[in-house]
Amino acid sequence: YAGFAQGRDVDRDWIRVEEIAVRLGYKFNEDHWDTRVSLAPTVCMPEVLYVLDDSLVDAEVDAKNLLEAISPINDVTPIENYFTGSMRALIYTQHTQIINIPELENGDFEAILSEDDKLAIRQFTYAGGALVVHGDFNGNLRKFLLGVFNIDIGPSAVQRSMESEVKSYLTDSGKETPFGAGPSQLHRRNAIAPLISRDLPENATVIYDTKNKAEEVWVATIPY
Repeated sequence: YAGFAQGRDVDRDWIRVEEIAVRLGYKFNEDHWDTRVSLAPTVCMPEVLYVLDDSLVDAEVDAKNLLEAISPINDVTPIENYFTGSMRALIYTQHTQIINIPELENGDFEAILSEDDKLAIRQFTYAGGALVVHGDFNGNLRKFLLGVFNIDIGPSAVQRSMESEVKSYLTDSGKETPFGAGPSQLHRRNAIAPLISRDLPENATVIYDTKNKAEEVWVATIPY
């Protein structure tokens, strides 16, 4: 704690330490920290940072629709203007557990991130935070993952039109993940640009694919 409070407002930081400790299941009184206690289960919605900057995403339609879908089950903080603050400050001020980046159809997010922003995102994911990203047709997601994590997901497959009758299926490996409790199939709701399994990093887990010769992947996880 001494290192945490060095050069800062100790009373303010002490309140923050109490808050963190309570979240971890410790009980505080004025004399000492009690041993860790078991807390009754509570319903706690994940804290989500959601990129809604219209210079980057379609904030009026696609990204807005996704936001409305996830808001009932998440405590969401939309980032409507990224330039108002650093990513590091946004992550830690909001006690973020998930960063959600919709389709980057309007702009290149990686290009406007500072080196400290990129480091903050890497540190967040390395510490166990979840990063949810969505594909696009212009390569901005690929640039983001390359620029921040040095992870290459390869180019997108040929775009599937909105009329194509295609769906993907939960894979055997996907069943062994938290996604295993999800639907057995995902149906197309719009035009899509799936990834190709052979282009993904070796440690990626394919969650949903189309089970065809093109090895099209709709959902995958990549550890960091």
